[in-house]
Amino acid sequence: AGGLAPMRVAVASCSNLPFGFFNVYARIAARADLDAVLHLGDYIYEYANGHYGNRGEGDGTALGRIPRPDKELITLDDYRSRYAQYREDPDCAEVHRQHPFIVVWDDHEFANDTWSGGAENQNPDDGDWPTRKAAAARATPSRKAIPAARCSAPRKSNGSSTRCVNPSAPACAGRSSGSK
Repeated sequence: AGGLAPMRVAVASCSNLPFGFFNVYARIAARADLDAVLHLGDYIYEYANGHYGNRGEGDGTALGRIPRPDKELITLDDYRSRYAQYREDPDCAEVHRQHPFIVVWDDHEFANDTWSGGAENQNPDDGDWPTRKAAAARATPSRKAIPAARCSAPRKSNGSSTRCVNPSAPACAGRSSGSK
């Protein structure tokens, strides 16, 4: 009987670099049975080291995880630098190598507790809110199209097939790849 094959998705959220390591990304990367990772937001946090929520929390010094730049993110370069730093984490890099991401924005991709006219931590010295918001949106890696190789060889005993985004990934081992 035909029908649709179920889609297997891992869910992640709230990846705050100074608070610790991204161990869950390593666990997700090791899962060869997944079709995608759904990240529900707060992929990055915009705070300086030790300033999470303006409560003096989130000091990554002891773990060697001080966010770059070590200031609240305001400009396009600030946001791009922070995204690049997160992607340098070995577990984050590996999960992206193994699986495609479906990313939903929450507030910290921009600033804390965002609303149409600003954010909780948008101060007059930060410049105007529309400029900051546009910089954050432009810096988001998920806005860029990433070509994907595909494979169509069966994965399960029931004959359902899956797409291989990275033919060298363990999930695609032994399958032919091609473009679709």
